[in-house]
Amino acid sequence: MAAGRRVAGGGMMSRMDARDSSARILVALSLLIALTPVAEARLYKWTDAQGNVQYSDRPPPSERGAAPDSVEAIVERQRAELRAREEAERRERIRAAAARATPAPPVSPAPTVATGPVVESKYTCEDARRFLAHFQSGSERFYSPAEGGGFRPTSEAEREAIVAQWREAVALLCREGAQIVRE
Repeated sequence: MAAGRRVAGGGMMSRMDARDSSARILVALSLLIALTPVAEARLYKWTDAQGNVQYSDRPPPSERGAAPDSVEAIVERQRAELRAREEAERRERIRAAAARATPAPPVSPAPTVATGPVVESKYTCEDARRFLAHFQSGSERFYSPAEGGGFRPTSEAEREAIVAQWREAVALLCREGAQIVRE
């Protein structure tokens, strides 16, 4: 009996036929793989006109037809955005720290006008005494508005001048018979 194997239909297939069949399948698979286009994996991110962040495998409408950014350009843009965000956060931390360190009372009393017993002021006698005690304590650091915005530490001479102004305000607002008219 000849060497071979049975195939459907009861016939025999020779080893040569089996090899030819395997070779044909291998060639067909190789051609199929070679002719299949390779998918390019790109992901695009942009913010639309409404401020929504969009992700897509296609470029944003404004860049369609334009060459896509290189990986280096994307990384550099993301680094620049990160640096800008970190700088904004640093400035906010400085502003918040200055706001916490800035005393609640005003640095100097608002103009106070006295005509006889009537005193026009936005502060009461109690306000003026509380502010005077606050500035006299010297227990915390005081800040004054700086030129160009922000705050700067108040010097000892400036603090003494502020204390003198609040002493005058206390004397005027807390005197006997003073009638305070709020501005």
